[in-house]
Amino acid sequence: MDGDEGRSGRTLARLWRRKALIIFTTVVAATGALWFSLRQMDVYRASSRVVVRPVLPQAAFTSLGLGSAYGGPLGLEVSIETQAEVVRSGPVASTVGERLGLAVPPEVLAGSISVAPLTNELLEIQSSAPNGELAAALANGFADEYLDYRRRTAIRALEQIVTNLESQAAGVEHQIVEKDAQIADLLTGPGAGSPSARRAALEQFQIERNELVVQRSDLRGRIEELTVAGQAAGIGGGDVLIRAVVPESPASPQPFRDTAVGGLLGFALGAGLALIREHIDRRVETRDEAARIAGAPVLAAIPMRRLSWRPLLSSIRGWISRIRPGGAEGDGEAPPSPGRRQLPALDMETIDAFSLLLTGLTSEGFGSDIRRLLLVSSTEREGTPDAAAALAVVSAQRGLRTLLIDGNIRNPRAHPSLGVERDPGLAQILAGETSVPKALVRVGPASSLAVIPPGSAPRESPTRLLASPRLPRVLDALAGRFDVVLIQGPAGSAESDVALLAGVSDAALHVVRAGQARPTGVARSVATLDRAGVPIVGVLLRDADRGDITTGLPPDDTGRTKPRRTAEDRERPETGPRLVSPQGG
Repeated sequence: MDGDEGRSGRTLARLWRRKALIIFTTVVAATGALWFSLRQMDVYRASSRVVVRPVLPQAAFTSLGLGSAYGGPLGLEVSIETQAEVVRSGPVASTVGERLGLAVPPEVLAGSISVAPLTNELLEIQSSAPNGELAAALANGFADEYLDYRRRTAIRALEQIVTNLESQAAGVEHQIVEKDAQIADLLTGPGAGSPSARRAALEQFQIERNELVVQRSDLRGRIEELTVAGQAAGIGGGDVLIRAVVPESPASPQPFRDTAVGGLLGFALGAGLALIREHIDRRVETRDEAARIAGAPVLAAIPMRRLSWRPLLSSIRGWISRIRPGGAEGDGEAPPSPGRRQLPALDMETIDAFSLLLTGLTSEGFGSDIRRLLLVSSTEREGTPDAAAALAVVSAQRGLRTLLIDGNIRNPRAHPSLGVERDPGLAQILAGETSVPKALVRVGPASSLAVIPPGSAPRESPTRLLASPRLPRVLDALAGRFDVVLIQGPAGSAESDVALLAGVSDAALHVVRAGQARPTGVARSVATLDRAGVPIVGVLLRDADRGDITTGLPPDDTGRTKPRRTAEDRERPETGPRLVSPQGG
């Protein structure tokens, strides 16, 4: 059961990561369905019900010698499904069109109705038309004409039987006339033979004549009965049980229903495409995958946030307070002192995750052997700025004097979570346009946290600025004022910038976002750090699957092979090539 729940959770996590694709396909499909529905012509539907019975009652069949009411042309000689086809037949449709005055081919008119057998003797006739009056007229017209067609067919069958009986009666009448002539010849003619023979012949002719008279009488009686039955057949064959009424509103299109169905189909299509893309485009998913590729343990895993309206509402309230005149005073909070920002409030789940991360880093020497920690990721979408800010806040709350340096001067951004603007910053310090005290921003009480923002995009190459001798001198000057220095690096794609920042760092923490980071990207970023000679002390896995039960430990053969860098290592002359700034540093 736990395994099934885990697989279900991972599937939902994959779908959530591709939510943009799913939302896009759902919106497109729903919009397309709505557009198609609104372009359709209104269609009205009406229905009638017909109960099918024999044309003549069972007693009439028995008395007339026609057999059973469920056999022969006057009864239910075919199945109810075949009766349904009779309703939609050409003769019935042609007559309905003539009665309603419609210049429509019979096959088109028959295609506008559908007939469904409800029971062995009940048919439902449903019609579709551009207006309600025509729909009701078609449903009732086909019902009436079907019954009339059956009656006409039955009457023709009865007339055929009567014709056959009349032909038989005429033959019998002819035979009676012949017998009368034979009897007259015996009585008046000069008969041959003995009187006894003539008398016997006369008796035989009279017997035969009497039989023919009886047969003629029987045939005439049946003809009279069938003639009366033909009159009764004009009202038999069934009845219209429910007559169609004019519908008040069209049955289609139904924009709401069509939009909902289109949205569901689009959602299913989007989910299928998302799963296919997840299968084809492999991403780092579990702790073990991240640890194996980075060659370092996962020190902390931050699960994906559950859907909540609170962050959105908080952002809206903050936005309103900033644009409202006197908003800061209206909140009832004292404004921060100039040059100092307040520590942001973190939720308990974030505090727990980064406290665990800080504990793991401390066990690796953070705060003692590791004074400068570089935070990197393989792409910009993995949330390194947020991770660096949260780690800096938790570190400051632990009592460590913490400095956060935003080293991403190639794509500089502000730190909204810390309330720190982008300018002035590191780029201006390295370019000699400002000093460290002017760029340094104090955050929180007792100066526990300070931030050096990235600054505006430099006019010269970011690589040249980071390669200048000013960067190590700035870090050395700040070494005595802070216990730890967190350096937020750019994405691993900026390999030269990452390598230069790694050159002034003791160790690196790799930030990996589950479902976003590709194994090749993480491996390339790890290779950049490896070439720079800086060890990776651990991995921070963001948006981790809550059902992931892997350990997050690297295989034995991929453990760290490089020793931790110390201050003496940084002061030792480098034997490899080094980028030199234009100023000759």
